[in-house]
Amino acid sequence: MSELKEIFFDIETPRWSDEVEGGWSNIPAFGMSVAVTCWDDSNAFQKWLESDAGELVKELDRADKVIGFNILRFDYEVLSAYVPNVHELLDDKSFDIFTDLENRLGFRVSLDNLCISTLGKSKLATAEDAMEWFRQGQIEKVIQYCQKDVELTRELYRFGQEHGLIYYPRLGQRIEIPVDW
Repeated sequence: MSELKEIFFDIETPRWSDEVEGGWSNIPAFGMSVAVTCWDDSNAFQKWLESDAGELVKELDRADKVIGFNILRFDYEVLSAYVPNVHELLDDKSFDIFTDLENRLGFRVSLDNLCISTLGKSKLATAEDAMEWFRQGQIEKVIQYCQKDVELTRELYRFGQEHGLIYYPRLGQRIEIPVDW
């Protein structure tokens, strides 16, 4: 494995674009419900609540590399409501699988579709389900959902590193995406 200190990360929100003024142009207003991190050399998952947002950013900043799925345009934007300089701290040390694949393919592919095609595994639910659970006070369920996304992100990233490719579905076929992660 790498000598870099790598951390995997995902965040969930209690609100969606149609619930905040400005919609997608106001991602910081979505808020943070929970986040989960996992250092690459560990299977210990750390959960973070909204009140921990500042400490979460400090934890991410300790890493040599932060790895996630759509973290640059979404997760860090959410965190910018709590730590305004989050992009300055983390962008240059981050690897965003979503952004990398969008640049390679010219279109967006979901984490679920990538994991189903590459790993034969799917997400536990949707972000909308996680928001509903949060509203119902089922925080542990939201944490489990977020942790599963971190696990899948790490597995997908490692698969890409080991095999030099991952897969996505298109028109009923499994299409290869060469990667150099």
